[in-house]
Amino acid sequence: MEEVLYQLKKAGCRTVYVNGSFVTIKAKPKDFDLCWDAEDVIDIEYLRNNAPLILNFYISIAQKNRYGGEIYPSEQPVNESTTSFDFF
Repeated sequence: MEEVLYQLKKAGCRTVYVNGSFVTIKAKPKDFDLCWDAEDVIDIEYLRNNAPLILNFYISIAQKNRYGGEIYPSEQPVNESTTSFDFF
């Protein structure tokens, strides 16, 4: 997760939300779910060039393999009436 946060910060993101087993009392959480606010991102090209998996939430298996968790932009629809932010 530290690498994801670093990359998002470099792109200008100032707000993230963390969920999943990472925020439980488990001694060794298996993963995390992270939702990031795209509104503050001033350099989306930075992410495209340096951390494209952060932008590709459709391949969550690759995200888990690379970063140890799933990463979603806050405005990403989960269904017809819910966004990633609402889900979190």
